[in-house]
Amino acid sequence: PGAEAERVALCKAIAAKLSPETPVEARTFLLRLLANVGQHEVVSALAAQLSDKEPLVRESARCALQHNPSPHAAAALRTALAGAQDTAWRVAMINALVGRPDSPTVQILLKAVADPNDEVRTAAVAALARLGDPAAAAALAAARAKGSPRARAAATSSYLLLADRLCDRGDKAAALNI
Repeated sequence: PGAEAERVALCKAIAAKLSPETPVEARTFLLRLLANVGQHEVVSALAAQLSDKEPLVRESARCALQHNPSPHAAAALRTALAGAQDTAWRVAMINALVGRPDSPTVQILLKAVADPNDEVRTAAVAALARLGDPAAAAALAAARAKGSPRARAAATSSYLLLADRLCDRGDKAAALNI
């Protein structure tokens, strides 16, 4: 408590060491440190690591942004999701957004529910269900009829989970509709 200036200085010093010349193991360690103490001051440094050629660095940066409380971290994750081509990376970005119940996150996840890829669509329906936003009901209902049997089953489970979340939040009428 009372050491905010020191925390910010520490985070900036750590972020400055995240260059390609720093060994992968060291960058991964530094990213884990930033996951614990970093906030808005390191979001741009973390976002830059999402495109690193080393998968471990990218994943460590994703985790650090996932745990970063700044709204700018959520924006960086949404931007990374929008630009991601690899299925596994898109799923990882979707999973990182689960703790971000803001409107832009819900909107990008609603777009992902229409993705032709079963894995991406399944991750998106699960994420929307866990967020518990009533705006997801129609998209989750429609997703129950798309894709493989596994994807349809996951969409049905997610639809029911959404009903549970809505009920927990006191929106019993919306839950009953589901």
